[in-house]
Amino acid sequence: MVDSWLSDIYRIHHRRLQRLIVGFDNEWRPSFNRNIQNSVATLQLCVGRRCLIFQLVYAAHFPNSLIEFLGDEISLLLELGLRVMWRNCWMIMI
Repeated sequence: MVDSWLSDIYRIHHRRLQRLIVGFDNEWRPSFNRNIQNSVATLQLCVGRRCLIFQLVYAAHFPNSLIEFLGDEISLLLELGLRVMWRNCWMIMI
């Protein structure tokens, strides 16, 4: 699913990959204990009208293709707190 979405994005936007705007968000499972913060459960990416909702909580691993996409020299439109969110996603991968 992730690879298919990425293939579509690269195919559709191949001429403007260096100027691509990617909407990024993620969600955590709620924690009812003040001292415990749950890991990121869902990663949401949107490019134009195409969105990927990747449920990390059910994934066996974090796809390398997605790591490469997020690491590309792409202009990302991100919400505040991205560094904390990415750190939490990274902790899931290792």
